[in-house]
Amino acid sequence: MFVGRQRELDLLRQRVKGNTFEFGLVYGRRRIGKTTLLKKLIEQTPGIYFVASEMDLAYNIRKLSQTVTGHFGDRFVFSTLEDIFAYLQDKSRQRRVLLIIDEFTYLFSKEPGVQSVLQGIIDDLVSYDIALVLSGSQVGMIEDVISYRKPLYGRTTFKIKLEPFDYYDSARFYPGYPVEDKIRTYAVFGGIPYVLSKIDERLSLAENIIRLIVDKDGILGEETEFFLKRELRATSTYGMIIHAIAGGATRLSEISDKSLVHNTGTTSKYIKTLMDLGIVRKDICFSERESSRKTLYRISDHFFDFHDRFIHSNRSKQALMSSGAFYDTVIKPELDQYVSRVYEDVCKEYLIRKSRRQPVGQITEIARYWANHTGLKREIEIDLATKDSMGVTVYECKWTNRPFDASDAKNLINESTVLSPYRHGGFSKSGFTDEALRHLDIALTPESLFDPSLA
Repeated sequence: MFVGRQRELDLLRQRVKGNTFEFGLVYGRRRIGKTTLLKKLIEQTPGIYFVASEMDLAYNIRKLSQTVTGHFGDRFVFSTLEDIFAYLQDKSRQRRVLLIIDEFTYLFSKEPGVQSVLQGIIDDLVSYDIALVLSGSQVGMIEDVISYRKPLYGRTTFKIKLEPFDYYDSARFYPGYPVEDKIRTYAVFGGIPYVLSKIDERLSLAENIIRLIVDKDGILGEETEFFLKRELRATSTYGMIIHAIAGGATRLSEISDKSLVHNTGTTSKYIKTLMDLGIVRKDICFSERESSRKTLYRISDHFFDFHDRFIHSNRSKQALMSSGAFYDTVIKPELDQYVSRVYEDVCKEYLIRKSRRQPVGQITEIARYWANHTGLKREIEIDLATKDSMGVTVYECKWTNRPFDASDAKNLINESTVLSPYRHGGFSKSGFTDEALRHLDIALTPESLFDPSLA
């Protein structure tokens, strides 16, 4: 099933259908949907698709050779990459050639010299009617390959890094759910297409959690551990860091202590890797520069966050209880409290999505804000602050069973005076009282977040 990625698909089609040489990279973490996207492209645009394996270079060259020549009805087997591309150059004189090599990092993971070979090949291709697209999952390696002073630096004509789906596109996997359950489902399963593809919308959210995650044979029960083992070596240390952040440690020193690394420099390196993988993110306080130290670390992958809070931390109970009892006892009573912290991300993604569709007045900055308010003589936190051409807007995001009331609105107004906002807004799961609406300029409910115009 092909869901979302229309922008990326359109960009790929535009590039590969031209009449000049193109060299593109499509990359992103495992399970992000690269192969699905590229196969969709091949369905619509004739081309050659090859998946490299973890075998040695000679094996991959032989298999690539067979795939390439077989596409043209030939049976040649070449022994070098140079010969394969010389063959493609000849074929491109008759018609445009599209070659996609998926998991291309396997070609040089054991033989780095292949990068220089590719450099020479690409330099020779620039005058031919060929589109070459390389795709891979090892994000750090790919970004290193195209970095400064590396053979392929400056040679790509386009790059597409696939990111997880936001709340809106994730909900395309369960369109029949009520809007509140769409948000809950996103908070549990996140935005990784492979994970989302396992959801059966004919079942309730609770049934999907039990079937996919809680059951001892659930297909997603060990997904986070599998991902870490596949991508990393010191999995126990990375796991401890994830556990520390998911448990509320947001500053580097806290994370270092709670993960038992006890060295902020080392911890920082581990966190950088987790950020590259899309598991952790660094939040910079609103109005601060990128280099600011006023930052907090959070889990950006909601599925990892959910798994750590409810599964990893309760393995003993899971082993002793039936799946249904575990859900009713461990997950159900705390689920909405967990969703409340993801709701801020959903609201942020809504504002970004809405802004991109506006012809004027687009947001130029969006983030959380926290500070010591000298007037109120206490620490304050504002869930979201945005900046546009008119000024600053502040928002409170509430996922509770009571309406957003006047006291909530007045508190937002009082705390945000340090930012001098021109508008005050609220997101509320349970709506707004009439008095609250008199104090707010913007009032949004879960239904508002799924406006069809945002598609």
